[in-house]
Amino acid sequence: MTALVALHLASLPAEVSKGGSEIAALLYLSPTAITCLIHLRLRLNISAAIFVHYVLTIAWTFLHAVGLHYATNAYNPMMRSGQRVEMAVYSNAWNDTLEMAGWAIAFAATYGVVCYTAVSAAINYGPCPAGAGTDNSG
Repeated sequence: MTALVALHLASLPAEVSKGGSEIAALLYLSPTAITCLIHLRLRLNISAAIFVHYVLTIAWTFLHAVGLHYATNAYNPMMRSGQRVEMAVYSNAWNDTLEMAGWAIAFAATYGVVCYTAVSAAINYGPCPAGAGTDNSG
C-alpha cells in the first residue's frame, strides 16, 4: 500500500507537466486493483465487492484530485496578466469527485459483471481436480 501511495506521489509532477505522461494514466486503475486485493483477501461476495469498488473509486478520485491540483499549483501554475493564479484545491477536487460519482456506478457495475463472468466460467469449467465437485450421483 505504501508503494502505491509513493507511485501516486511520484507521478503527480509527470501528470501535470506540459507533455503529460502515458505511464501515469495506469494509476487510474488503482481503485480496481485495490478492490481485487480486498475482494480476494477478505473473500467478499460480488455485491460487497461492487460496493467496495464504488467507495474506493470515490475516495481515490477525491484524494487523487487533491494531489493533482496541488501539483498543478506547484509545477504548472496558471498565469493571468503576469500574475500567478492558484487553483482552489479542495473545491475543484470536490467537483471532480461529484462528477466521478456517476461514472463510479458504471465502473463498479462493470467490475461486478467481470467478477460474475469469471466466477461463472470457473464453475462451469470442464475438467475438475480429482474429487472436486463430484457428488457420486452418476
